[in-house]
Amino acid sequence: MRIDKVYNKLKEELSDEEIAESYMIPETDSIQEEEMQYEIKKYREQRLDEMSKKEKMMSKLIELKFLMEEYVKNESFSFHKTFGTFLEEYISVVERPRKQISKELAIHYTKLSRIINDREEPSIELCYRLEKHSGELISVHDWWQLIKKKEEFILSQDIELKREEQKKVTNSLSV
Repeated sequence: MRIDKVYNKLKEELSDEEIAESYMIPETDSIQEEEMQYEIKKYREQRLDEMSKKEKMMSKLIELKFLMEEYVKNESFSFHKTFGTFLEEYISVVERPRKQISKELAIHYTKLSRIINDREEPSIELCYRLEKHSGELISVHDWWQLIKKKEEFILSQDIELKREEQKKVTNSLSV
């Protein structure tokens, strides 16, 4: 049906004001909004209380995954958001001591600590292990993107090393 036909049919039963009110969202006053927000908050708190420990952990892991993906996509590199900081957050979410995580990942405790503190670079093998450890919730790709982001930043910033290495080249192609 065309709009004018619908309007004419409604006009037979309702006034223009009644038609407008039925198709417009009435304004809510601030008291009603506060009450609705309170009810929503109360419902969320109740739902959180009902969640099992495993459900809470899974929820936090999904949140961590989204934070990782968002950081890789949108933000410039930050030394406060490295592979190590996300790994430390991961360990916090799974609520296990570092020593236990190092055993579960088959990595020496000292090496794990060095990676968390950005004193050693992680490997692709560790990314595979973390994917498996997270129940494949956080993919190897997500972990690898964090490493890649740091490496790209270093490549763009280390002009001195670039010049030193280029000096070592002889008989380069001229294009």
